[in-house]
Amino acid sequence: MQRHFTRRVSKSAKAGQVIGFFSLVLGLVASLAHRVGQIDTLSFLLVGAFAICLAVLAIGLALFGLMRMWTEGAKAGSAIVRTFIFVGLTLSPAAAAIVTAFQYPLINDVSTDWILPLQFPIGSRIDVFPPFTGIKTDGEIAQLQAEAYPDLVTQVLTMEPALAEQIVKSAANGLGWQTTTRSGSINSIEGASQAFESHSLIFGFTDDIVVRLRRADNGLLLDVRVKGRAGDADLGSHAKKVRGFFDAFASERRKRGI
Repeated sequence: MQRHFTRRVSKSAKAGQVIGFFSLVLGLVASLAHRVGQIDTLSFLLVGAFAICLAVLAIGLALFGLMRMWTEGAKAGSAIVRTFIFVGLTLSPAAAAIVTAFQYPLINDVSTDWILPLQFPIGSRIDVFPPFTGIKTDGEIAQLQAEAYPDLVTQVLTMEPALAEQIVKSAANGLGWQTTTRSGSINSIEGASQAFESHSLIFGFTDDIVVRLRRADNGLLLDVRVKGRAGDADLGSHAKKVRGFFDAFASERRKRGI
């Protein structure tokens, strides 16, 4: 009579697979909900942190299942592979953000003028609570920005104010920025400011943007400021938005033959 031995299935490996899958689904649902505005940034960050914790737990269970498979011959291979796929997908955005953070300064506020800083018009900026933003002074931010982005400076324009305001609006609309409020006068020291909102493509993080025009002896001065509503680092995205706006502004000028 032959005896048939059945290999036991590693319960820890199976549990790791289930938890890893749940962490991935949770992260995807939270990202989508935040992107479409169904949950606020604070809730999204908390849910995201929980999903990461679940992914780490899944890794631990998968490693324990791997040990059982090695020492006792338990069936765990396919469950372990699936676990690491789920966990890899869950953790990849956070890992990419950490790697990218080392390439850029830890600032979440970029401006072309820190001598007379652009102010966000009343009602244009609503921070999440708590804001998850740092406490760096304008001087500290200006120094870090100057070292990393020396090209972000005030632009001097030689055109009529009304035309400049039209081009600002067209350039912002072309970039998909949403207009919020407007304040000030182009003839005042503070100038005329137009505020916008912009949302990141994948996770829907909101950035507040203000574009200012003011008179100078040699024409008009054009400045831009971009500030995120949450976090202490923008991973270089705000500098790209300022450059993108200046490029869009120059493109609109060329279209008008200016």
